[in-house]
Amino acid sequence: MEAAIWQQLENHFYRSATFLAERLAAMDPSNENSKFVLATCYYRSGQIKSAYHILKKAESLKCVFLFARCCLDLKQYVEGKTRLLNVWPRPEVTDITLGVSSLPNKDVPDKAAVLCLLGHLCRGARCEAEARRYYQECLKLSPFMWEAFEAFCQMGLIKADRERNPEEEDIDPDLIFRTNKEHMLRAPCTDIQNSRKVTSTSTPMFTRGEKGYHIARRAKNLGLKQSPISSPTQQIEHREKKRRISTEDSSTISTMDDDHCRARSPRDTRLSSHMDIDEEFAQEQQPSENDFDFETKEEKEIKNMEVHTEIMSLLKKAAKGCAYMSYYECRAALDVFKTLPKEQLESPFILCQLAKAHFELAEYDAACGYFDQAHRIAPYRHEDMEIYSTVLWHIRKDNIQSALANELLEFDRRSPQAWITAGNCFSRRHEHQNALKCFRRAIQLDPSFTYAHTLSGHENMANRNYDQAMTHFRKALTTNPRHYNALYGLANYYLTCGKRDEAEQHYRKALKINPNSAVLLCCYGKILEKLGRSEEAHSMYEKACQRSPRAPLALFKRAKALFKQEDFARALQEAQDLLHLAPQEPKIHVLIGTIFKARGDRVNANKHFTRALDIDHQYSLRIREVIERPSFGINRQ
Repeated sequence: MEAAIWQQLENHFYRSATFLAERLAAMDPSNENSKFVLATCYYRSGQIKSAYHILKKAESLKCVFLFARCCLDLKQYVEGKTRLLNVWPRPEVTDITLGVSSLPNKDVPDKAAVLCLLGHLCRGARCEAEARRYYQECLKLSPFMWEAFEAFCQMGLIKADRERNPEEEDIDPDLIFRTNKEHMLRAPCTDIQNSRKVTSTSTPMFTRGEKGYHIARRAKNLGLKQSPISSPTQQIEHREKKRRISTEDSSTISTMDDDHCRARSPRDTRLSSHMDIDEEFAQEQQPSENDFDFETKEEKEIKNMEVHTEIMSLLKKAAKGCAYMSYYECRAALDVFKTLPKEQLESPFILCQLAKAHFELAEYDAACGYFDQAHRIAPYRHEDMEIYSTVLWHIRKDNIQSALANELLEFDRRSPQAWITAGNCFSRRHEHQNALKCFRRAIQLDPSFTYAHTLSGHENMANRNYDQAMTHFRKALTTNPRHYNALYGLANYYLTCGKRDEAEQHYRKALKINPNSAVLLCCYGKILEKLGRSEEAHSMYEKACQRSPRAPLALFKRAKALFKQEDFARALQEAQDLLHLAPQEPKIHVLIGTIFKARGDRVNANKHFTRALDIDHQYSLRIREVIERPSFGINRQ
């Protein structure tokens, strides 16, 4: 019956599998294997609490592993960690077998999976030192455990640890995703030293009669370059030069022993004994397809190594790009991502990484282009769409933003990203209460969604609910201590409350996490100006322009600084250049109008003031104040 249950699970008929598993468990309620099978059915069908309760008193490693997985999903981190550590390590835990082509082991989880799960549980329990250790051990065993590498990036350990300890190899993408014989993609039983016989089951990735077809197809799907298949002699020579694959003596086909050759022959000797000489000669003149697939185990291992090298190169580039993104070296990340093959570069994940890099650089038009391309390729993908909606919020593309929100909500109303997108639509129209309702819904769907808390904080600030804003910013930092946007929000809160020193401290903390943000540099410059440190403020504006030459806020701050210095000509030139980057930003029109008024050109001043009011009528009070002030008084505002 158990075989039938696993078959139903593999065919995704979870109700049938659950029904059979319940019958199996009823036969022997105390049997741990029956509990494991039933809990697996519940877990895969989304009944996580049911699986949790069934496994609560289980003791075998596979049961405790699944129980810990349930604890992770239910956010019972300490309980899951404690139970898993009670049975770890055990000799029954298998070493990682990186055989992507091999079948999963239903009885025992591999060591890398256990280590990664322990890392997740420790991270959830705020035991970051332990989490780091488990992630490191996991990545040593399996560089394909992408979750562990992502966790390193999110925890900010890649760059910081490398600076503290340059010899720390485990967190260097070049070393994690290295080309290594131990990281070969192969079935568990492909030990060259143990057998010279080649059978149709020796390595599932390569099947007889296909002559490397699977390798070519996989490489093509990955967007990897395909090298021509060399002759057996060339491959063996290549092996001797590059890498020692096996401890056996090198041999060509002609020097193999007779028994091995007979084992490889595609013909049956009983049939050949009844053939006459002419028939045998004709057979030899027209060999069968399998004769052309006359490859040694070592040659197949070499082909496997070649594809492994290409895959590791691909993963290394993606990992290095993500590592750069984790500490906001966005230019470096863009350079790395753009070295990927075209097929990978045009995949939704990489397109979103490119978009986020441009977003961090405040290059919103470029970010919008990449996000739009990713959404057209994969409209079902909601991940990162909350950032896309923020980009649209910045560049005031309200129609596209509304269409995106409607599309995402229609596709999945339980998607937190969809509700954030809807909230940004209301925020752009200054409907703060409706925006907050949408953000609250996103938090209900995923309480750990950091960005939903942060946007709720910003929206409460706009609605002058300062205490609630501070609460949301602090919750955001609880879910992600490296979320600089929440620190930026807290700094704005303290600045609004007149606590300039506290504001300066929080801006500085945010800059420590993301020292390349033009927006943060400008905000830090603004608080330095208020503290009377004008020279430092101007250097911050210059640095912001250097980091992001097309960042509207950085250029705006520099133009405003020039205006305050009464350098009207340069200020006007900067502001007009900026207008080409952000023609729908009312602040720029107000600044240009103010400069024209200071120069005595009231016609052009009124033209830009009117344009600012057309874009956003809420600027009416500010424009009236500018118009009513004497020209030289404006210069000191």
